[in-house]
Amino acid sequence: MSSEQTNTERTKGEEVQSEDKRMALSFWVVAFLDLLGYRTLLSKLDVSPLPTEPAEIASLSAAFGRAVRLRRRLSRGVEDFLAAAEHVHPPDISGLPPDAQDRITGWRRANLLRAPGPDHLILGCSLAPAEDHFPMRAVVNLVTTAASAMLVQLIIGADDPEDTLPLRGGIDIAPGELIQPENFLYSPALTRAYDLESKHAIYARTVAGPRFGEFLSMYVHAQESTPEAEVNRRLAARIAEHFFVDRDGAITLDFMGETMRRYASKEAVGMAGRAWKYVNEAHARVRSTGHFDVAAKYAWLVEYMRERLPLWGVKP
Repeated sequence: MSSEQTNTERTKGEEVQSEDKRMALSFWVVAFLDLLGYRTLLSKLDVSPLPTEPAEIASLSAAFGRAVRLRRRLSRGVEDFLAAAEHVHPPDISGLPPDAQDRITGWRRANLLRAPGPDHLILGCSLAPAEDHFPMRAVVNLVTTAASAMLVQLIIGADDPEDTLPLRGGIDIAPGELIQPENFLYSPALTRAYDLESKHAIYARTVAGPRFGEFLSMYVHAQESTPEAEVNRRLAARIAEHFFVDRDGAITLDFMGETMRRYASKEAVGMAGRAWKYVNEAHARVRSTGHFDVAAKYAWLVEYMRERLPLWGVKP
């Protein structure tokens, strides 16, 4: 082996070691949100050979356009929720020392992460504290964005039922690192959240893993007496209020529960009835096609919403 090759390989090895040293592993909370039924929609577009008749070409183009609109609308909506949440319902820190207020005020919103696949979006936030990042506020941002997306997706369905699908999701926590410039999160939290969505959520709901529940409980019951610990307790308790234990034991995001109603905008409250209208019509439409397995997923949604409609001033 030549000295030039040896030096080249040594340089590559040093680069790898240097990259490893720059790795800053921390725990990440991840939400995996999936458009329920989107893969079935895509399977109908999987044709070969491509059609040659003008009418067939137009039909296929229109179907592709619908699929793209569904995905883009969800992505834009989630980005809007993430941005809006930066200025909504901050924790009460008025009684804390100025230096503690400075540490708690600074935070970075949850990330909309890059990931392969046309039918889902991934949100993530690091739990590593920093001078400009109070992690628990980012977790609030992630959870409320996921809940808002689920509700607004149904509200939109009243006006645009053909271009609307409910969301299903999973939320969990694991170590990871956000790699740049790819903006890609390397973490088991991704697979954990995906497994929750694909194997355990089943219905049009978002479920959290037991580890996420333990994480919140740890902060709610922490014995520390620092100002930061007190704010963490309040925020963790607020996050926990966004979940309920479903009949099958799943920790489920309560996107139309009391906490969401308390913080919802007047516009969202006024449009809750439209979400109810869409869900009932979608359930009836799916049943009429004989797809009873899919109808069961909507049936859960109908029952869930019916119990919470009085909170939103809507008669079942």
